Amino acid sequence: MLSLVTGIGLNVQIIMLNAMMAGVASFVLSILVVIARRLTVNEKNETFSADLSGAQKAGVALALGIILFAVYQNGSYTASMEQAAKDVRQQPTAAVKPLTITAAGLQIANAHGYIDPATGDLIVSGTVQNTTDKPRSGWYLVTEVRDAKEAVLATAKMVNGVQLYSKAELDVLSKRGEKIEDIQKKISALGEGTIPAKGSITFEVRVLNPPAGSARFLPTLQSLDLAALIGTMQAGQGASMILARY
Repeated sequence: MLSLVTGIGLNVQIIMLNAMMAGVASFVLSILVVIARRLTVNEKNETFSADLSGAQKAGVALALGIILFAVYQNGSYTASMEQAAKDVRQQPTAAVKPLTITAAGLQIANAHGYIDPATGDLIVSGTVQNTTDKPRSGWYLVTEVRDAKEAVLATAKMVNGVQLYSKAELDVLSKRGEKIEDIQKKISALGEGTIPAKGSITFEVRVLNPPAGSARFLPTLQSLDLAALIGTMQAGQGASMILARY
């Protein structure tokens, strides 16, 4: 019960230990009861040297039988619990498929960038090409801004043409007069970024206020675990991030 209430699940080892301790405590208590009775009885024929009667021997045998039966049942119950726990651990792995975006079969072409004269932002655009014979419904683009020594100064991320913004970046856009509500209205379904078989799709990502010392940019297609991304956002670590599309 303690394992379940605390949320850590069934701890088989603790359950076995507690069961064994309870059995030992019960046996010791029964011995203490017998000793106390013999010390308080006034009949002379009931002493420690007196032979046990048939009923008393039967009682001791019954007690030992109960203990052995309890040990056997505890072992059987423990084995069944371990098997059940193993089945539960294996079931999600077999039933749930990871939501992963891969870069296999995709490539970037015609990548170029320029500085937006109105805002000073770095605009990186280009084409994502699908070299496979099947449509691709998911792609993840990471654009790194690097200095002359190849140190990463800033990054911009995009999923299916939908750029991810942090709260700090939204604050920058808000100070520029952009309405966050209007940006949120531009949220597009991820399915709109599907690339046809042997086809291509254009992208445009904005790096807000590129830091001083920026020498070049590098857009790359990478793998992404969507379940992990959603979990991070739900946990609050990325709750300030929204999906917005220019």
